[in-house]
Amino acid sequence: MPMKHLFVTILLFVHYQAVWGQTNPGRQLLEIDSKAHRYYIDLQDAEAKVYAMGYHADLAAFGQAITRTDTLQKQPDNSYSSRYFRIIREKDKLYLVSTSGKKRKFQLNAASDTTLVNNRLNNAWHHDSYFMMCNRLNQQYPLNYVNGRDAYTTWRALPENEKNMPYLQFRELVDKRIKQMSDSISAAQVRYVRLTNDILENFRSWDYAVLKDSLAQLPAVYMYRSTYYGTVIDTVALQRPEYFFRLAEDLPEHRSVIFSYGIDNKHIFSGLMSVEGHDETKRGLLKARRAERLMNYYAVGSTMLSIGLVALLAVVIF
Repeated sequence: MPMKHLFVTILLFVHYQAVWGQTNPGRQLLEIDSKAHRYYIDLQDAEAKVYAMGYHADLAAFGQAITRTDTLQKQPDNSYSSRYFRIIREKDKLYLVSTSGKKRKFQLNAASDTTLVNNRLNNAWHHDSYFMMCNRLNQQYPLNYVNGRDAYTTWRALPENEKNMPYLQFRELVDKRIKQMSDSISAAQVRYVRLTNDILENFRSWDYAVLKDSLAQLPAVYMYRSTYYGTVIDTVALQRPEYFFRLAEDLPEHRSVIFSYGIDNKHIFSGLMSVEGHDETKRGLLKARRAERLMNYYAVGSTMLSIGLVALLAVVIF
């Protein structure tokens, strides 16, 4: 290795160790070498943090999770204890003892790969924080949907030096980003809520052009993603059905979205079909309705076929 590269490597190593132990030079990063259980322990002079690890899984996506975090305080006998765990020393070896539920005892070892440990803790913190943000925002703004699956793609987009940085440093970085993201999403949702309420309360007295311009400020997405747009379309279709067809005709780029909100409700659909004129647009709406029904029948048929095959297989086996 060239001397220049070696010097840079040594500097990075020294910096890494300094950052890891900057709050407490006596800090140790420990782990449990067990296939069935994974714990990471940040052991300091006065306390210890225990991180019980698990997993997030969604279709082809996979990520780490922190299933429990516990803080243990140092005791007069130099052990550490909390409600759920104890750390004790026996014959110059450290052990983590579970004190709740099924009692377990695990030998603690120094982390064999601190970069990997930090990566897993960082991955878990990133995913847990992202999912909590999505759940909070989706509860606060029920007409919107923030997709938690984006946590996986967001993590993959991070540079490797961030993924592997000391986990406490990474948490500060992610917490700031999550707050900025949450604030940005909230600001947009507040605007959408106000605009949706304004449209619903006043559109009956508006000219069509005003309704069209106001609707254009809402995200035109399908109902599984957001329903600000759909709430307006449903109400317009029910109370001013002629406007429904004018919107579908004047906004061809959003026609499929508009149609998706007019074909599910039988009462709304019958009212739409009673509107005079708009024959070509009506044919498009009928075509969209038939296509959705065929898709639903296909989905039901596929499910029933799968259940039947499983039942037949069970009969053959047993």
